[in-house]
Amino acid sequence: MQQQAILIVSQSGRFLAQIANNSGYPVWVADCFGDSDTLSVASRWLPINDISNPLSILETIITLSNEDPCTLIYGSGIESFHSLLGRLPKHIKLLGNDQHTVEKLKNPSYFFNTLNKLDIPYPKITLTPPMDEKGWLSKSASGFGGTHIEYLTAGSESSNTYYQQYINGISGSVLFLASGKISQLLSINQQFLVNDPASPFMLSGLATPLILSHSQQTMLQNIIKSLLNHINLYGLNSLDFIITDSGDILVLEVNPRPSASAELLTKLPQLFNLHVNACQEDQGIGMTSHPKSNSTYLHYIFARYNTVIPDNISWPLMCRDIPLPGHLILKKAPLCTALIVDSQLTFTQSRDKVQNHIYNMLEPT
Repeated sequence: MQQQAILIVSQSGRFLAQIANNSGYPVWVADCFGDSDTLSVASRWLPINDISNPLSILETIITLSNEDPCTLIYGSGIESFHSLLGRLPKHIKLLGNDQHTVEKLKNPSYFFNTLNKLDIPYPKITLTPPMDEKGWLSKSASGFGGTHIEYLTAGSESSNTYYQQYINGISGSVLFLASGKISQLLSINQQFLVNDPASPFMLSGLATPLILSHSQQTMLQNIIKSLLNHINLYGLNSLDFIITDSGDILVLEVNPRPSASAELLTKLPQLFNLHVNACQEDQGIGMTSHPKSNSTYLHYIFARYNTVIPDNISWPLMCRDIPLPGHLILKKAPLCTALIVDSQLTFTQSRDKVQNHIYNMLEPT
């Protein structure tokens, strides 16, 4: 008997589509890109034209489902369209954290008040613009991927924004599996930023493992445990943090969804089934130990000029999110990603090598 279809809605649905397909599920995808490797595993696909428009996205996924029963799993972008989760028709079953959970975690007042109650450290924040902009960041509560974070300047305030004190340090994330109040840490990752003054906090890529001291790892585990005692989470989730120059860990946010760092777990082929089972209270976590990890990088490659993808390009095996031939990629827009396992190079060396290879491959002749 064929399994019920998985309907994936995300800014980019490619990775979730691939691991769902590998687990034997029919896959339908609504995302912003329609990359070739997404279309190769999805039996249905529709574009998301505006990731910040919940009503439009709801119409898209209802059309995509064609009234056939399916299970919805969301990825990146849920921060801006989570209100649709409370409006799903009966034939679309939600798998993952519900609308109210996402709303709470993406509400700065609720989230940081919760951290206060639990004595979890975080950078100084304010919901109103500080008197002196110097040393402060502005962040959108509905943003993701770092593109919404800016150095605060006079007149840069906007709606749905909060303000966080800038902290110099190492940016990281912890990916964990949760089933209610039970959790299992899966990976600790370092986040790298693009070298672009116009988008200084946009992600350039991820690396795992990020080596921490025993006390730092214990602190992260205790933070996750405390949060789950206060608010139930299900499936794959991640927590972003920063390590100060003195070694202190400060929490930045919780992403109640599968994050890009999940793709770094190349030695966990059952990841999708673990996510599905953990979302069902009667199934539990399904694992009891931290999975071993290779040294793995995920690089985001951005177009350095407006690029029309040529026909008959032989993309390297490391490439993911591969655009279709003839597709126009605007300057600084995502071109593709690259997954590098067991690299002997530093993250920056590996990224530069991969970028140069791809740029040379696409260079006009």
